[in-house]
Amino acid sequence: MTNTTVTKEKKPRTSSRKKTTASTTKATKTKTVKSENSKSKRTEFELYCDRTELETALTYVKRAIPQNPHHPLLNHVSLITNAEKNTLDLTTNSLEFGANTKIKAKVSQAGQLTVSFEVFDKLVKKFPQGRIKLTASLTEAAKDTDSEWQGESCQLILSPDDEDAQFELSANVSDEFPALPKVTSRLLTVPANILLKQISSALISVATKQDNKILTGVRFNLTVDSEKLVKIDTISTDSSRLTFSTSLQPANKVKLATPTSFTLPAKVLKELRNSLAATSSDQQIRIYYDELESSEKSPEKSAAVMFAWDDKRLIARVMQGDYPDLSELQKLVEKNDKVAVFNRLSLLQSLQRLAVLSETKNKILHISLSGDRAILQVQRSNIGKGYENLPIIMSGEATEIRFNIKNLTDIVSTIESNDVCLKILDKQSPCLIEGYGTYESSTVPVRVEHIIAPLLIE
Repeated sequence: MTNTTVTKEKKPRTSSRKKTTASTTKATKTKTVKSENSKSKRTEFELYCDRTELETALTYVKRAIPQNPHHPLLNHVSLITNAEKNTLDLTTNSLEFGANTKIKAKVSQAGQLTVSFEVFDKLVKKFPQGRIKLTASLTEAAKDTDSEWQGESCQLILSPDDEDAQFELSANVSDEFPALPKVTSRLLTVPANILLKQISSALISVATKQDNKILTGVRFNLTVDSEKLVKIDTISTDSSRLTFSTSLQPANKVKLATPTSFTLPAKVLKELRNSLAATSSDQQIRIYYDELESSEKSPEKSAAVMFAWDDKRLIARVMQGDYPDLSELQKLVEKNDKVAVFNRLSLLQSLQRLAVLSETKNKILHISLSGDRAILQVQRSNIGKGYENLPIIMSGEATEIRFNIKNLTDIVSTIESNDVCLKILDKQSPCLIEGYGTYESSTVPVRVEHIIAPLLIE
């Protein structure tokens, strides 16, 4: 009985072993099939566009790519396709400001994604002239009991038209890319040459490094005068130089209900200046301004400004803080009673030559004004010295004053008139510098006043 029992026990064990092997083989095959079917691809968007137009658009939005972003997505460009309007929308966002533009495209399927700007831009520039096909394929990984959830990945495929070539870039379809602030309240429209002149003048006097961060921006004050003209004032200072500029523009049926003021970072305005320099002088620039809703991440009140023209937009958050009121100083220098008028080009060339021999640190320029002559002198220890004698037209008593030669050169180089006027009170008081006489461009009705502090070194 014992043997019989043992024999009976062995048979089921052998049968169970065979069954287990067969079951394992079947499970492996099932898992393989599941693994093969666990991923599926779908087209996220598809379009054709002109390579040159795409390259131009990328060149424009590149200005809002930060150098050292704290989040990898800020190095990306957002691509959104619109099937109804047949457009491709491109956006970059540094959080401080953003750039947006759109180009025409033949859109087969609408969608949106982000892709590394650097690689995408370099690749497009290497493509031949003609059309480019962009296809975004989204790969989804299904979840089952035998594998972990793998999420989804996206590839942007670029194909030159009529070329047997294909380039695949990793893309991102998440909604984490920061959206630009919505700015819809239009204030006014300004010709590009007017805005360009005001910004270029203001940037001369912006502080680069300051304990008071607000001075690293330019202040804009927009008001409507009694004749229903919009007055645009810009103010900038680095504590040793101060620049005021003013222009008047018709309201263009846009109501500026209340005076509006805001301060924009110099970095943003430099990018705007570069963009405006590439547009036609009579291009109309639309300016919008809106206060933004506060959130848990940004509880403080903030606002944003948008500059728009053609299909381009530049949107910037305004700087927080109170810009100092410098209007009293502007009124004070108007009383300076000693006036010297220089030929602008002669003065600029003299300053550039004398700067070579000025001290590397203080860069002291000594100016003596008397009668119809001005003597400009510099000296550099153990190197040499130089002076130039320039003709001037002067009213008032003889005087002398010292300036930082670089500060004075920067100012003179931006003035567009044939002559330059210096209004001086004494050697210890700020000097007013402005254009005088005939202007190189009589179509630029912008009044610019520079105030420069003297060097008080004995």
